[in-house]
Amino acid sequence: MKAKHEGIKGRSLFYVFLSFPANTRQMPDAFVIPSAVVAEVLYTAHRAWLARPGKGGRVHKDGEMRRLLPDYSKEGMAETHGAGWLERYRDAWESISGPHLRSAN
Repeated sequence: MKAKHEGIKGRSLFYVFLSFPANTRQMPDAFVIPSAVVAEVLYTAHRAWLARPGKGGRVHKDGEMRRLLPDYSKEGMAETHGAGWLERYRDAWESISGPHLRSAN
């Protein structure tokens, strides 16, 4: 993803991330995540990565690339976005339907 995705938030905007298994006969896992959640995670994780020293203690260089990861424990986010944080979004198709997304007329 890119830096611009840190600011893309919409009540009716969702991302669907697919995780393809090694066995190509199996269906991929789908994670339906609200754009506001993606934006917050990308923003927080990127700043944590910038603050952490890189190889040989070097400072990380800022850039456009962002990564949505299944585990941000290395970035000091284990409590909120550690291993398994994506599970609540697995096949969460119900989050993209319903009255909470309909605009008021």
